[in-house]
Amino acid sequence: MKDWLLTIFTIHNLFLLSGAFLIYKYSRTRKIYWGLTLAIGVLWLATSTYYLPAKWMKYEENRQKRILPANNKQQVYIHVFGAGYILDKRLNPSQQLSPTSLTRLVEAVRLMKSYPNAVLVTSGHSRYGLKSQAEVARDAAISLGVPSSKIKVLTTPDNTFTEIQSFTQKIGNDVSVIAVSDALHLPRIHLLYNQYPHLKTYYAPTNYQIKEGQNGSVGVDFPSVNSIEMVNEIIKERLKFAKDKTKVYFLK
Repeated sequence: MKDWLLTIFTIHNLFLLSGAFLIYKYSRTRKIYWGLTLAIGVLWLATSTYYLPAKWMKYEENRQKRILPANNKQQVYIHVFGAGYILDKRLNPSQQLSPTSLTRLVEAVRLMKSYPNAVLVTSGHSRYGLKSQAEVARDAAISLGVPSSKIKVLTTPDNTFTEIQSFTQKIGNDVSVIAVSDALHLPRIHLLYNQYPHLKTYYAPTNYQIKEGQNGSVGVDFPSVNSIEMVNEIIKERLKFAKDKTKVYFLK
């Protein structure tokens, strides 16, 4: 299943489909019609206001904790996973990366300073045969001060599964690697790393959507598109997790 197909399974589309089903099926049965309409309304309120989506997102983002090598002198690969880019020649490489990709890269560059023997690995293909995401991320890392001799690129992967597959094929399946990606994304990376028992794996989560602190305030909680999108992201990531888990099962 292509990842873009998973976007069908969103809260927005579930509401639309449920509403169409109600109109078609129960327009003549008023008690069932209004009962289901009320249930859909409650579900909409629950997923469009901040409290429940935030609780769910916090749980998802805490599933994979930050784990880093204790010995900062050891040889380690820091693999920053791709998350999109636009090859706009007017912009410098760091600005061609999506905000998500750039945040991941910044965290990877920060880790490079703590591990002097580390090698940065960027990954991501080009859909149109142009400069790949891995190459743009490499150029952005160089502009942030990482020596080109300390960077390896994987230009063929087009999703998380193939990013890890390409890493193990071209760099090794018995090395130490720090995965840098969104906190929501890392549990799936952990699942895929488990295919390689000799790979020593560590995790550096980024792009937390739920941040709590004394200066944080939600204020009055009205329904918002942001809350619905939060639920959509969780659902899509869970579906991708199930897809990759199925793929790993059949590859055994």
